[in-house]
Amino acid sequence: FEQIAKRAAHSHLGSEWPVRTLCVPSVNLEKAQTRSTIPADSAHVSIVVVPGQQLPNDAITNLCETIRNDLLPHCLLTTRIHVVAPIYLHLAIGLKLAAKTGWSIPQLSSVLEEVLQQRFGLNQGQGPQGDGWPFGKALHISELIEAVEETRGVDYVDDVAILQISAQE
Repeated sequence: FEQIAKRAAHSHLGSEWPVRTLCVPSVNLEKAQTRSTIPADSAHVSIVVVPGQQLPNDAITNLCETIRNDLLPHCLLTTRIHVVAPIYLHLAIGLKLAAKTGWSIPQLSSVLEEVLQQRFGLNQGQGPQGDGWPFGKALHISELIEAVEETRGVDYVDDVAILQISAQE
């Protein structure tokens, strides 16, 4: 299902668009609210589609519908196919750090934003392996601290905290 979904996404968006997919058998992610309320049902198959960049709601809805229509002919009669977009989580991070000599706060802020986006971003060329942040991988505060400490212009980090997590940017 994942390969069929990728082909359908490429025909819809264009072959130059990087697209990642994840097949989740026995789960209806269209109806899922929280992990504890997802009942297993072998008739359901969910496909999570992650285009190379975040799309507007109407564009992602059209993409999911196109993919679903391409998958239906490949399903058994009793299979219930669900194609969903990912839920993107946005973090607000607070930190105390010491800048190296010659670095201003605006310079450092800009470099830190680039480094964090590169390290934890969802797009091709970002994330730990360069394929975007892996599906289901937890984000540990130690990874944030490590990324900040390794940033040019940062002398040391005293404190890092996640101030806010939101599905809205």
